[in-house]
Amino acid sequence: AHERLLFDDLVQSEQAGRSFPSQSLLMPKVLEYQALEARALAAHLDALRNTGFRIEEFGDNDFVIKGVPSWLGDVDLEAFFSELIDVMLDTGMQGNPASLRNEILKTMACKAAVKEPDRMHIEEIRGLLESLDRSDSLPVCPHGRPFVLKIPFDEIRRKMGRK
Repeated sequence: AHERLLFDDLVQSEQAGRSFPSQSLLMPKVLEYQALEARALAAHLDALRNTGFRIEEFGDNDFVIKGVPSWLGDVDLEAFFSELIDVMLDTGMQGNPASLRNEILKTMACKAAVKEPDRMHIEEIRGLLESLDRSDSLPVCPHGRPFVLKIPFDEIRRKMGRK
């Protein structure tokens, strides 16, 4: 559910031309890539900046990240960007820019979302459910996996040994 809400917010902001606020890093992070990977990343810097990244080219194949979007949470930036670049290279080969941007936003939402083993406070859970109630989101993550299941009451009773 969190992934879906993040994705929808990213898509809506992009369509409205809004940028996300950025949180400055205490220590900028330098990422080094091979030439092909660096070209893929360089081609999408504007999209990354619009989602709240403060990222710049830093030499031939290096990039420096000075800020991250507030929605990102605590992620491994090297792994995050590595996966984004893989998506850029895989999807970019199909030649469909809209599909590529959509896949990039899906990956961003996926990496930033709360994961199954993560613990959430009750207030966070309530906030997530309230946001979900207010949204018109589909009950599936951006990759199509459902996060809502309807279980008939009779089945619940049967599993509880009541009928």
